[in-house]
Amino acid sequence: NRLKLKFEISKDVPTGRTPLLEKTILQLKQEKYQIVSEIETGISFNDDKDPLSKIRGLTSKLYEGNFQIFEDAELTRIKLTFFVPCHMFLIFFLAIILISVITDLSDLVMDGVLTIFFIIEIFSQKSIATNLIEQIG
Repeated sequence: NRLKLKFEISKDVPTGRTPLLEKTILQLKQEKYQIVSEIETGISFNDDKDPLSKIRGLTSKLYEGNFQIFEDAELTRIKLTFFVPCHMFLIFFLAIILISVITDLSDLVMDGVLTIFFIIEIFSQKSIATNLIEQIG
């Protein structure tokens, strides 16, 4: 998971592991995520939509992540770990800096705009993750 920012959120739920796992799988399928792997304690998934739409930041789903379910005698906790890729941001950021150095430093404003868009994408991904875990739990 190189060049990706990692985020985690969790929620305590009143249901057991098996029903929670089933509900998680159902929710991921309803939202058209690709389930990459399933084990007794978790699920890995990704959004298998067109890679170009991800580059342009036109996604309304998480790029990839995994759910882990922890259970003890008193509670069940679901943890969602999701990743926000930053490689395209870095490529564009460095390209703009290079162009700015070669031409004119006024192009550095574009780096600021690009950074703002990336921050918005991070908050958007966090919101999507929060909604997803709320729907499951």
